[in-house]
Amino acid sequence: MHRKYDWTSLDLTIGEIFIPGSSPNDLGGSDSPKRRHNLDQGHTAVVRTRELLRMGQSRCAIAIPPAHVSLGGLLMTNPGHVDPGYEGPLHCTVINMGHESYSLINGQPIMRVLFFELDNAAQAIPIAAPAGADSNLITTELLNRLSIDFVDVEKRATKIAYKTLAIAGVLATVLSLIIPAALTYFLGIKDDITRLHSDVASAETREQETKDIAGLNSNINTLKDQFDYNKYGETLKALEDSANQSLKDSKHIRKQR
Repeated sequence: MHRKYDWTSLDLTIGEIFIPGSSPNDLGGSDSPKRRHNLDQGHTAVVRTRELLRMGQSRCAIAIPPAHVSLGGLLMTNPGHVDPGYEGPLHCTVINMGHESYSLINGQPIMRVLFFELDNAAQAIPIAAPAGADSNLITTELLNRLSIDFVDVEKRATKIAYKTLAIAGVLATVLSLIIPAALTYFLGIKDDITRLHSDVASAETREQETKDIAGLNSNINTLKDQFDYNKYGETLKALEDSANQSLKDSKHIRKQR
């Protein structure tokens, strides 16, 4: 059988479980603690031990999380020194730093207390509180000060998500205004480019026509230079007269027949 006393250490177990943000009468609230709770990833809880300590005036202690609790992903934020003369349960705030939920169950070991005897029992010690005085430390005010999840991850993530959606909405509105204007602008540029290409093609055609006309004029001038009217004019005239005479003779012969 497991022994709670092991030399100078004592394992304390879960007694009551409180959930930050809970109303007093809700399960997990200051007036209605839970005895079992599945702590989700990143969530927090406040645990009160089932055992009460009576330290006496010559004894102090240090509370630490057991290794198996820490290795399970449970982070204990406020274990520490227990003063001489203290009487009552211990409290701790725990955070689930693991990937899976962590089961908090009444009677389950939650912290280990190491006891030390003082050498000088006559030294001044804090005035001991009445037994059970610290049992009411868990108040609604305290639970409301704590976040239900570590550093408000869920709340901050939700806020970031809403902010992102708002930015996306603004961007969508801006884009809905910009895109049509941009399309109109670029389509206008495309039409201008098409007209410019057409003008360039027409200019090239006109230039080619001008070159062709210049070439024809050059050829005509060359032919004019090569043709000697004084030399060939009389010959052409004689040929023309001979052709006209032949035409007249042909008509005269047809009439005689």
